[in-house]
Amino acid sequence: MTDVEYATYVFCANFERCAKEPLAHMAERVQYAQNVYASYHGRSQSAGGGTGETLQPGQKTVSLGNFMLTYYCGCYECNEGYNDAQGRPVGSLGNPLQKNHSIAVDPSVIPYGSKVLINGIVYTAEDCGGAIKGNHIDIYMGNDANSHAECDRLGVNYAEVFLVK
Repeated sequence: MTDVEYATYVFCANFERCAKEPLAHMAERVQYAQNVYASYHGRSQSAGGGTGETLQPGQKTVSLGNFMLTYYCGCYECNEGYNDAQGRPVGSLGNPLQKNHSIAVDPSVIPYGSKVLINGIVYTAEDCGGAIKGNHIDIYMGNDANSHAECDRLGVNYAEVFLVK
């Protein structure tokens, strides 16, 4: 049994089907995982409508568990006016924030500079925030006229997060 097959079997939510037909069900789950990976190969459309970096062939990931996802933009309400000399919103490291790339994290859970995979998109931990504690990630959604409304529309979501090695 390969690592992918084993992980698919272990993390399957349909325990009854796995118990009755483990090989057939495992094959379906592996095919599903391969289809999901193929759909994200190259560039992908993220929840926020922009393109983001995706996992490249050969990159390994490790699950960090389920996280609460919220969204923020470059407006004063969301980013409290943290801007560089050019007026671009910056994260706590002083780097300009990038839409569908930058995330705010609890650095004791996800260290700064770490790359994580969320719903097929690779993000970089470049910011933190007072409300970002534990398994909570805030995804930066840009600084255009529609960004704040988009953040409100997306609301709060939950997803499994993977550390990209």
